[in-house]
Amino acid sequence: MSRKLLEIYDTNRIKVAVTPNTFDVQEVRKLNDVAELSFSLPVTDEKNRYCQARHFVRFDHGDMYRIMDHTIEETDTGIVKYVCEHAISTLADRLMFKDHIVEGYKTRSAMAYVLNRQSDWVLGECDFDFQYDYAWTSENLLNALLGIPLPFTEPYRFMFDTSAYPWRIHLKRIAIESPPTYYVFAGLNFLGAQKTAKSTQVVTRLYVQGYGEGVNQLGIESVNPTGQPYIDATASVMQKYGLIEAHFVDRSFEDAASLLAAGRSLLLELQEPRREYEIDVADLTGVSSNSYLRADVGETMLFTNEDPEGGDRFKTYIVELTRNHDTDGDISLKIANSPKDVAGSLADIADRQRIEATYAQGAVQLWGSPLVGNASSGKPMKYPLWIPDATRVMNYVRVKIELGRFRADGRTTSSGGGSANTSGGSGGGTVTSAGGGDFRATEPIRVVGVSLRTTQAIDDDGNNKPYTDNATAPSGGSHRHYNWHVHPVAGSITIPAIVIQIPSHTHNVSTSNHTHSVTIPAHRHDIEYGIYEAPEAPESALVSINGREAFTMGKTFEGDITQYLIGDNGEIPRGRFIDIAVTPNINAHVTISVAAQGFIQSREGGNY
Repeated sequence: MSRKLLEIYDTNRIKVAVTPNTFDVQEVRKLNDVAELSFSLPVTDEKNRYCQARHFVRFDHGDMYRIMDHTIEETDTGIVKYVCEHAISTLADRLMFKDHIVEGYKTRSAMAYVLNRQSDWVLGECDFDFQYDYAWTSENLLNALLGIPLPFTEPYRFMFDTSAYPWRIHLKRIAIESPPTYYVFAGLNFLGAQKTAKSTQVVTRLYVQGYGEGVNQLGIESVNPTGQPYIDATASVMQKYGLIEAHFVDRSFEDAASLLAAGRSLLLELQEPRREYEIDVADLTGVSSNSYLRADVGETMLFTNEDPEGGDRFKTYIVELTRNHDTDGDISLKIANSPKDVAGSLADIADRQRIEATYAQGAVQLWGSPLVGNASSGKPMKYPLWIPDATRVMNYVRVKIELGRFRADGRTTSSGGGSANTSGGSGGGTVTSAGGGDFRATEPIRVVGVSLRTTQAIDDDGNNKPYTDNATAPSGGSHRHYNWHVHPVAGSITIPAIVIQIPSHTHNVSTSNHTHSVTIPAHRHDIEYGIYEAPEAPESALVSINGREAFTMGKTFEGDITQYLIGDNGEIPRGRFIDIAVTPNINAHVTISVAAQGFIQSREGGNY
């Protein structure tokens, strides 16, 4: 038989050395976990200088491992012992920083989302097509990848192929109901076994919760067919063991359906005592070509123990394999009726809870503000309520609405100078009025007149001729005396009752082309402050949500309107504004005050 060699590679996977002097080579492979390889070299072996931390090694053309630690034992000969992890551990070197949320991703797409952040590993076969929501916060790629199938309710196994680069990852279904792919028979390959049964951690009722706290902590009631916050084992299991309760909390789950599936998967492991065998077998891989004699983790197997004191016939799958490479065919297997023991499952839960503080949880928030303004029957007042996309739970939305008389603010403003305003006509115009009818005097009318008359004669020019006499003064001068008188004459006339007819007629007035000019001198108006209300008060209003009529109110309303905000999917829409519109019956002054409470995660926006 050819000697088994250890190949050594640097961090770039370039082979730098080969040594045949390795010994005490042990390989431990666990189902859905990182395998380990340990080996030793003499301290005098010059190849030790190539066995540096994080360099890769491959033993006997097997899987690729990475050196993580070494210990020098002080003996007469001197030994250096190396501990290595499977190359899949390289995924732990890469981080999904901050928050990564994938909603509605099927299994293959979710795995690709994780693996696309590095180049060493690519996705191979995937037997599952489940659809779940996933959320990671500053998680390394290895933990994220191994956590993808946690909600599965059927067994699975990861297979890591490092035979060619880039390395490949497969996610395969363990067909526990199919015929076994590996057999252990007494007298053929069975060497010995140790049986262990653990029943102290049996659970028949499991309460399940996810992210959040208090009333805002995610539960399974909305997706659980029973509507309860817990899930129960089967009736037969419940009857066998009675009611045994436990609590499962994993705040990395933000989707109720995914949380329920994870709880069911865990309960399948917890509802029965774990029966476990550690079996020593002879590995006949190099002796027989029969594939039923080749053991590997995840293989379904049939174990038959023909013990005179009582044999077992046990069909299950291999959960752990330890191979001693120093002795050909020396392997030991661990088989069980569940992929993990209860202690391990609970430890995993505790570990997840230990690191869950890194996940963005959020806090209960209360937000809202008042909005005041006028509205009419044709133009409603709208309050835009913002629901952040990071709102994981809405607790309630309360609103207070008040209607008052329509308000107006009256004031005048100052002017800075004079101005001339001119109005003009484009031409002459004619204004016509029409009239007519009768004028009636129904009583006699007496007209009295007085005139002055003189007895003097009238000369040729129509003037009165004065009456004169001449006299001569003693001094020889002369003078004249004028004399006249008048006679007043009075007369009266009586006009009998008459009728005077005024025929129909019109009056025409023409206006010529002209303009009117008015000059307003510079002046100032004093400001008068005040609030003026309409005489009529509104009596009612219609409240609508996003254009959909919700309810009618009187002059005031105060209450919870959460039910009116819920959409067709049973949830309040996220990442958008919700319009709360108030339409009064007449012009009104409207006040809207909103108070919303929810559980919000801090996964959006900047840091200002």
